[in-house]
Amino acid sequence: MSSINDLLELLEDAEELDQLATARHLYEKILVKDEADENYAATLMYVANLVDLGDLNHAEATLARIEEEIPEDLSAAFLSQRGDLQSHRGNYAEAEKDYREANKIDSNEGEYLVFASQAAFQQGEVARAEYLIREAIAIGGEVLDEACGNLAGYLVAQKRYQEAKVCYEKVVSLDSDNDHAREWIEDLNRVLKLQA
Repeated sequence: MSSINDLLELLEDAEELDQLATARHLYEKILVKDEADENYAATLMYVANLVDLGDLNHAEATLARIEEEIPEDLSAAFLSQRGDLQSHRGNYAEAEKDYREANKIDSNEGEYLVFASQAAFQQGEVARAEYLIREAIAIGGEVLDEACGNLAGYLVAQKRYQEAKVCYEKVVSLDSDNDHAREWIEDLNRVLKLQA
């Protein structure tokens, strides 16, 4: 099995099964086969794989290699991958900047604002994290339950327990199987009762 399509099929299976080592091997085979005509989408997925594996120097070198050539339709994804790399390195200010830039390019799902809020929170900028996550919630989209859960966490950090409880209840209304949110609701009910 050596055609690009066969390798892509194997890669899809490996990604689905969270087989990082197999995925890395397949990405490298695909990218070598496609060397004359760089597959930027595959290269960005490869970078994500490298970051997940902790090979941050290789991920950074790969991003640097394609930065000047990245097609406009992938520029938000490029910035997001660079943000992920920065976040894994603990450079949360740079990560937040990249995620916010990605959101300026592609804001239809709010996903990049969720990432930006997490980076702000990691810097101890809870108010900014709250602002960014509220922007993501206003956009809605597929990340709404995650965004509501993040907002709840930011509110807990500020001891705004009643508001946090409402957010976790929203998460449960969006995803009835979310046990994490249910546990938080129980915790918040208890602290609110103790405060009364």
